[in-house]
Amino acid sequence: MSTSFLLQQGHKFLEQGQYKEALNCFERAKQLESNHREVLYGLGLA
Repeated sequence: MSTSFLLQQGHKFLEQGQYKEALNCFERAKQLESNHREVLYGLGLA
């Protein structure tokens, strides 16, 4: 999976109030790109 796909999924989960699932997506995205600012932002939101 790509970072952008995981970011999109993470934000969808956030909108639905599914924070655990969102956090999982952002953590997986961080494994791909650890310094990506949108990934880090998503982690902060989740």
